Amino acid sequence: MKRSLAFFMLSTCAAAASAQSSVTISGVIGLGIANVGGASAGNSDYKAGNVIKMDQDSKTPSRIAFRGVEDLGDDMAALFVLDKGFTGDDGAQTLSGAFRESYVGLRGSFGTVTLGRQFHPLYNTRDDFDPTADSSNLMATAGFRMNNSIMYLTPKFGGFFAKLAYGFGEVAGDTSAGRAVGGYLGYSGGPFAAKLGYNNLKATTGSGAAKNTLLAASYNFGMATGFLGYGINKGLVTNGIYSALDTTDALIGVRVPIGKNTLAATYIRKNDKIGSADANQIQLFYAYSLSKRTTLYGVFTKISNKGDARYTTAHAPEAPTLAQFANGARAYDREFSVGLRHSF
Repeated sequence: MKRSLAFFMLSTCAAAASAQSSVTISGVIGLGIANVGGASAGNSDYKAGNVIKMDQDSKTPSRIAFRGVEDLGDDMAALFVLDKGFTGDDGAQTLSGAFRESYVGLRGSFGTVTLGRQFHPLYNTRDDFDPTADSSNLMATAGFRMNNSIMYLTPKFGGFFAKLAYGFGEVAGDTSAGRAVGGYLGYSGGPFAAKLGYNNLKATTGSGAAKNTLLAASYNFGMATGFLGYGINKGLVTNGIYSALDTTDALIGVRVPIGKNTLAATYIRKNDKIGSADANQIQLFYAYSLSKRTTLYGVFTKISNKGDARYTTAHAPEAPTLAQFANGARAYDREFSVGLRHSF
């Protein structure tokens, strides 16, 4: 009897410990066929002509993630995330083999503190208010991720919340070189949500810095949700192939769910306030949910480059160099893709 009681107590304790701690494996794999066109070779060696290719889903990149939580008691928990990206068409690792995210942290009534490689708060701001999830080719994000970063996410107070981020530059002899400071202030209540994101990234050499500010909001009207965003970029702003000194970004979009169908559209305006590299992008998106985890999708993108602009679509083979552009080459600015996405 005593042995049976002891065994029961040990089994119960083990089950409770298991319930308090967990590690989950999840991920996404998405692949599609893209028809990319609009490029012109001019008098240069730039390769042009329509390209039909299999490529990953540009809106929800393929990845596998490990997430863990351990209950520490007193309303506190430890957590970790390891998120690895890959391309489903050839099985290669993305980001030169680096993890998309890799961080550890503590969560409690005080909020959440995390350390490691994490998505930038400015990227969170843009991504949360982009209904077609494909504006990064025009809108500045200050880099999607912050390495060597420490972040603090506050609890919600009356619908308001905030995130602060600091990234160590780790340049010997200069504590400010490569240093990143950012964050956002957010609100979510009823049908309205908004975020104000900020980034300040010091150059690794010299005294230059990138400064990005983005205000974005959405409103759920019931049948549809509307989105607005406006960004101001100052200093050395790296965006794809550009290093612009003074630009603004504007986004307007809509998302309409109809049963298993989702329709979305965005218009993005890029304004180069110093040069002439302006651009407009129109994108139409359609998705059909076969189940909670499997989706068919189709996307059409058209970019109108102005002046010296050479912006390309998500699956373009490459962008023309300045020398090729000067010889008459024009960028891939039109794309239609269809694909299948599965979450697990």
